[in-house]
Amino acid sequence: MQKLWKHSLYVSSLCHVLADQLPGINREDALLAGLVNDIGIIPLFQFAEQHPEEFPDIEQLNPLIPYLRGPMGKVVMQSLDFSDEFICVPSIAENWLYDSGAKIQLADVVILGKLHSYFGTEQAKELPYIHSIPAYAKLKDAKLNADFSLNIIQQAQQRINDTMNLFS
Repeated sequence: MQKLWKHSLYVSSLCHVLADQLPGINREDALLAGLVNDIGIIPLFQFAEQHPEEFPDIEQLNPLIPYLRGPMGKVVMQSLDFSDEFICVPSIAENWLYDSGAKIQLADVVILGKLHSYFGTEQAKELPYIHSIPAYAKLKDAKLNADFSLNIIQQAQQRINDTMNLFS
């Protein structure tokens, strides 16, 4: 759960920083959408904890997470009465080829934030080429280049550090 929380916080910060660069995207909505993008994993972990005879080791649950987090996340978001714009986030957060339409949407920001969260990790090897992602194509002047991405990641990390310092 600690690892999930840290990653959600990182994605949330990335979405917030990206929203600063995108007209028409509310920064606070982007922050929240990034934070809840993996909310469907929480009930899975709770189930595993409550049924240790079925899942004695979290490693047994890990292969199921990519298939269950979206549908479970949608159920959780609906039960919390989120708007449709937020309800779809857990299902599409890692659907790199998802196309929300002609105009950039909150879902696109989450996809780009989630993509950036994997840069420099083992998961990066499995990511599609960034120019093939519909969310990327919606950026004005295709400004999502290596320098822009590095700046986004650095800003997000600084925001996380600042926030963590408030709690220390």
